Amino acid sequence: MANNVQFDVGLHRGKILDHGLSKAKSGTDQVFIRFEVVAVKDGSDWHPVDHPKERTVYMAVTEKTIKFVADALDALGYTGGSFANLEAQSAPAYSLVGEQRDFWCKHEVYNGNTNEKWSVSIPRAQAEPMDKRDVRNLDSLFGSALKKKPVAAKAAKPATVASTEITDDDIPF
Repeated sequence: MANNVQFDVGLHRGKILDHGLSKAKSGTDQVFIRFEVVAVKDGSDWHPVDHPKERTVYMAVTEKTIKFVADALDALGYTGGSFANLEAQSAPAYSLVGEQRDFWCKHEVYNGNTNEKWSVSIPRAQAEPMDKRDVRNLDSLFGSALKKKPVAAKAAKPATVASTEITDDDIPF
């Protein structure tokens, strides 16, 4: 099994080199973003990459994927208003070339080979807490799937024994 990965799974920063539209081998329209990986995130810190490498994100544009593609372009800061303006070589183009944006690397196995799969990092929306009525409804529908497990008894702490020895400090006179 071949391992074709140079970057770890996780968040990376890339400098955009090119972007535009193309056709996949299947004939599906797609957006591509070519970038150079320049930094990797480790915890809350960014570390520069010693030897930057070029990578490309491909996003198929179909009826089923258009929301994802629009969200990805929004995360990149694209405000060009149409796919025509996404072509870096055509005028009036909206260029992201030279901009640094965040990309996500994951690893996938295909035909016995482990490869990098890149995507645009899309910030997740803040989750809204559920109200008590919705929680009760969820419990009535699916609560039985969460089996209650007995809590292990905690070992009793040894009792503290008071000293019965009387010292001079204990005598009031």
